[in-house]
Amino acid sequence: MFKIKNYGPVLQSLILSVLFIFSARATAGGLFVDVAYVGSNVQIAEQEFKPTLLQLGLGWQFTDRFSLELLQASAESEDSVASVDVEIESMSTVLLRYGSPVSGTVNVYVMLGHSDFDLATTASSFQSNENFAGTSWGFGFEERLSQGSDMRLHFDYIVHYGEDELEVDSFQLGLRYVFD
Repeated sequence: MFKIKNYGPVLQSLILSVLFIFSARATAGGLFVDVAYVGSNVQIAEQEFKPTLLQLGLGWQFTDRFSLELLQASAESEDSVASVDVEIESMSTVLLRYGSPVSGTVNVYVMLGHSDFDLATTASSFQSNENFAGTSWGFGFEERLSQGSDMRLHFDYIVHYGEDELEVDSFQLGLRYVFD
């Protein structure tokens, strides 16, 4: 589910520690899960591709403002431009989220973290499957479906990677369930 092989030793220790905290405190509240449809934008040199993914997430809300999210997405569809096919086969993301309520049901937030993804590119005489990793950042909002509800609709924009001739970002629309 969640690949940690490409993260540095310090980040590996942090992730394993957080997973231990999740397992030890799962019944204490603050845990949330989500499912989202991800529309990505992959810019390779001058070409733009829009593959899609389906994402599952697990998170822990430490305070009213801070939470940590672990996201795992898998390819839903590829995109083709000029006989070149591009697909994000899988993507793992760890995000620290800082939020602020703007009303009784709406919360806005900013995110900072790390993404790791496998990008497959296929053309008539060329095939590539490469792994990329980098700092991620973004922003979003969530809205409770009704006052006092544990179900929330969320919309996020995340920049996953932006180096050399490759830029990857995404828009995510999903449902989040908070175990209060």
